[in-house]
Amino acid sequence: MRRFVEAYNERGFDTYAFSAGPREVLFPDKAVLLMEANLDAVTAQLKGTEDRPIIFHGFSMSGFLWGNALGSMDREPERFAHFKQNLRAQIFDSPPDLNGIAGGVARSMGYGGIREIAIKSAMSFYLEATKDGAGVVHRASSKRFHANGLAQVPSLWLYSKSDPVARWEDCREVCSKWRAQGGDVDE
Repeated sequence: MRRFVEAYNERGFDTYAFSAGPREVLFPDKAVLLMEANLDAVTAQLKGTEDRPIIFHGFSMSGFLWGNALGSMDREPERFAHFKQNLRAQIFDSPPDLNGIAGGVARSMGYGGIREIAIKSAMSFYLEATKDGAGVVHRASSKRFHANGLAQVPSLWLYSKSDPVARWEDCREVCSKWRAQGGDVDE
């Protein structure tokens, strides 16, 4: 991540980096809180500077995180208005969608073979067992990510047909939906 921070800094962009992990996937309410805290932190840094541009550049589970952020922006528009007004670009690097969580988590651990199958099975079981709890947040985030609502903000998508975590078909589907809303989407 350091190389991306340096690249943005060299081009005159301030950066704010954070990370998320399996805990936010397993307990998605934590992901909502994480995104709200990050939106608040960036907004606090923008106070008094009405025209500072924001670029959201997310990796891997960024679709899930961004869906949660969009939901928070919808629920509390005044709280996050400054962030939303200054957003100039959305960049996503291989974001897996809801139907790719189990396989994506399993493949991201890099074990392969029987371990990968066991992890995928365990994640599938977890997602099924929590469909009326954590699954509600997962589905809401996915729905919000697909709908976006920020079509006026250009987006760049980086993904590969050989990506072990994000399915390229899912990425292309979301890009098509955003284009249908009039979005400027580059793949």
